[in-house]
Amino acid sequence: MKYSLVVIAACAMLWAPGPSFAQSTAAPAAPAATVLHANAAFPSPLPSAPIADWVDDAGRTTVTVDSAGTTLRGWLYPGSDPSSKLVVLYFYGNGGTIDRYDEFMHKIAALGPRVITFDYRGYGFSSGTADLLTIREDALLEFDLATQIAGDPGHVVVLGFSMGTAVASYVASQRKIGALALIAPIATVTEEYPYYAVANGMSPKEAAALVPAPDAHQVFDEVDLVDKSTAPLVVIHGDADELVSYAQGKEVLAASTGNPKHLVTLPGIHHNDAPMQPATFDALAALFATVCAPGSTANGC
Repeated sequence: MKYSLVVIAACAMLWAPGPSFAQSTAAPAAPAATVLHANAAFPSPLPSAPIADWVDDAGRTTVTVDSAGTTLRGWLYPGSDPSSKLVVLYFYGNGGTIDRYDEFMHKIAALGPRVITFDYRGYGFSSGTADLLTIREDALLEFDLATQIAGDPGHVVVLGFSMGTAVASYVASQRKIGALALIAPIATVTEEYPYYAVANGMSPKEAAALVPAPDAHQVFDEVDLVDKSTAPLVVIHGDADELVSYAQGKEVLAASTGNPKHLVTLPGIHHNDAPMQPATFDALAALFATVCAPGSTANGC
């Protein structure tokens, strides 16, 4: 998820042992529990981008969505295949902004479909205050715009990476979609928070004291979201992922009711390297072909 080390450090409970007595046989006290909410996933400071850089450019145009007074700013990329009806809606990881994923968007558009992506509220070019529960509702508005562009919800492929897989999975649980693609998805917050914490130097004992709050389960327990969509699914995960365990990707696939559904393993690939792998683009191209096959969810593209 590429969490901020500041957040993880703040989660660690520091304690000092009590007085030592030779005759004492009492075990050392366990660290007190630290309750983490969903927004603990945000880095500090949040990724920003100068609004002057939010402009039309070769191969992209600016788009906006208004969410109760908050302006969500994004880019729309024309696909390389003018006849394609597909639109890919992309949600990035917690350390991203749309300008940091510009090359990735262009590469997806080169596969044929149009691509649309927005900065989260409080991120990059967008206004507002970052909050994951609200970001999920923003994402439904963004999906609705993607549907208007595509002409049919079955022509929209929802794609997420890392933290963005939780947003993408939520959209899939609330809307009819053409397909779902998840790169390095999180199975449950109970697994993810300690895994990430240990990867960043926290002791297993300290990590075991991290207790996810109900809103963190609501946002990040993707196994409870993916079983609400029967859309085709591809899970793409590096087996050397140090931030979101490869095992979680397999759990998400197993929990999904998507049909068909596939796991694409990226051998030896670490977390932040997964999106730009050739195998990732091959998997996405195959998913697009599945969506557009006669008799599919999209009824042909």
